Amino acid sequence: MMNYEVLGIATTTRDGKVGTRLVLICDFPEYLHANATRCVGMDTICEFTRLNCSALNVGDTVELQYTRGFQGKAQLVGIKKISTE
Repeated sequence: MMNYEVLGIATTTRDGKVGTRLVLICDFPEYLHANATRCVGMDTICEFTRLNCSALNVGDTVELQYTRGFQGKAQLVGIKKISTE
C-alpha cells in the first residue's frame, strides 16, 4: 500500500451532509518511474470523502483503504493514520 502525506484539508457542510476534500502528496508510482522519460518531484491526488477526517492534520502520513464500489470503481472506505508530523 502507498502512504500519502496530507497537504491540505477542506471540510464543508451542504444540506446537512459533511464532506471533506483531502489533498495528498506521494512518490510517483513505480510504473511512472520505470516508463516515464522524466519523473522528478512528487505526485499529488485529491480525494473527496464523507468519512470523519477530524483527527487528520496537515503533515500527517496516512494510508488510504479502498474497496470496489459502484460500476467497479474504487471507493474510499478508510483512512489509517500512520504517523503525525
